[in-house]
Amino acid sequence: MDEHSAGTLPVFVFPSSIDVIFAQPHTHKQIVTLYNPYDFPLSYKVLCTAPRKYSVIEPRGTLRAKCCVDIVIRHLGAQIRSNIGISDRFRFEACKYGDSEVSGRKDVPIRLVENASDLARQANIDRSNFHANFPSEGTSRLSPPQYAFPSSPGATVSHSSHWLAVVAAVVCIGALMLPTHGDTVPSLLPTYLHLSVPQKLVAAYVLGIVTMLIIRPT
Repeated sequence: MDEHSAGTLPVFVFPSSIDVIFAQPHTHKQIVTLYNPYDFPLSYKVLCTAPRKYSVIEPRGTLRAKCCVDIVIRHLGAQIRSNIGISDRFRFEACKYGDSEVSGRKDVPIRLVENASDLARQANIDRSNFHANFPSEGTSRLSPPQYAFPSSPGATVSHSSHWLAVVAAVVCIGALMLPTHGDTVPSLLPTYLHLSVPQKLVAAYVLGIVTMLIIRPT
């Protein structure tokens, strides 16, 4: 078993490795997130090289299109000192819903370490940053909860993108207020600030688009 995705269907799992800390009981339970960025549902199954050492909630199930699911893994031997330093491996297998043949797999190593206080802290930071790219949209009917992906790249407009759209709208409005080439009315503005009719049509078109982005509910 290797640590990389294999098969014709790439499998997306976070984190890519798990560190359980002997002296920190709260790390004995870990959450692994399986993502489905595809337009079709997946069937998944979780395997382990040492299944008696771990309990897995929802080791198999169906994952809706453009959703993700949190799978809870608990190390049952994390309080046994002789297990420190031992590495095991989980394998996440997936296929299109309804297919019997596995289309892709991803291996995630898990190890028990004695002292690694900053490992858990860094893992939490990485998980927060990673989940920020996959905002939730309501609750799933499946258990455990799944989080919906945006239906399209523009479905969820971030705070910074919102302000970028506002700036673009202001620029377009300013362009439409500039004089037009061929106007008979005298203008105090220099000629290089006079726009042609096609340029103003483009500005009006862009203004319409960014206005829809601004007023569109998130």
